[in-house]
Amino acid sequence: LGAALPIQNLVPGQQVAYIQQAEVSGYEGIWVPEVMGTDAFTILAAASQVTQGLRLGTGIVPIYTRTPTTLAMTIATLDALSGGRAVLGLGVSSEIIIGAWHGLPFPKPLGAMREAVDIIRRLLRNERVTTEGTFFRVRNLRPNVPVSTDRTIPIYIGALNPGMLRLAGAIADGVILNWMPAMHVPRAIEAIASGAQRAGRTLADIDIACYIRACVTDDLEAARQWMRRELTGYAIVEAYHAYFTACGFGADSTACREAWQQGDRAGATRCISDTMVHAMAAIGSAEACRTQLAAFVDAGVTLPIVFPFSYEA
Repeated sequence: LGAALPIQNLVPGQQVAYIQQAEVSGYEGIWVPEVMGTDAFTILAAASQVTQGLRLGTGIVPIYTRTPTTLAMTIATLDALSGGRAVLGLGVSSEIIIGAWHGLPFPKPLGAMREAVDIIRRLLRNERVTTEGTFFRVRNLRPNVPVSTDRTIPIYIGALNPGMLRLAGAIADGVILNWMPAMHVPRAIEAIASGAQRAGRTLADIDIACYIRACVTDDLEAARQWMRRELTGYAIVEAYHAYFTACGFGADSTACREAWQQGDRAGATRCISDTMVHAMAAIGSAEACRTQLAAFVDAGVTLPIVFPFSYEA
């Protein structure tokens, strides 16, 4: 089994140096997220020039902020620069990011994801594409992306809820889980397997990746406080609130959202319980963190993505 390290809260030069260190430290891949700071593809392109074997994944980029055509061109370029090490991790992001920050429509996620993946795959095979979808349209495009005929660039889908998990099982090479307690991994895998079966595939066809926040520390309370702040930022988003509720943390998430909506930011953070924090992260001694990471593998995760954080950052 491999692991990967996402990059955040670092300037570009530090990110590239961090990726180099990840390879030296024995990680099999790096997954670079994209929210509002550095963009994933530029960092990965730079990293491709100073690493040799590390898989380079976007983890994740939204399907709405770039057209499927642009996504295909960009991931193909990264793959060529890296000698065939690119992985395209896609997600739908959130209404706040897509609507408020980018000023773009936020259409129904399942249909949009299905259409985007189909177009990207066809373009990466250098097929002529004409499609009049509900969400994406391409007319008479003959691509010339730099992907050889014997290379298939893997596409992973970031998924939270059953519908997207089933879709990932049906069409993706891998699924990226996020903010998931180990005890809920089997439920997610059941949905992935259901989607795979309907599409004539098996679970063995799909890599099960999962972001796992981790902090090796003696100061448990400081690490918990960092996690409470992070979880608050997600709990106020409707899709994550529904997801946290399904994971059994509806009381925490609801109280957090209500406090936030009343303008009580500090109170919102305090609503996140220690139980929720420790379900979502590996915190403590190195041995304790290893044990918590192993629980995800035992639950069925085939690619743990170690997401290190520091409360001092």
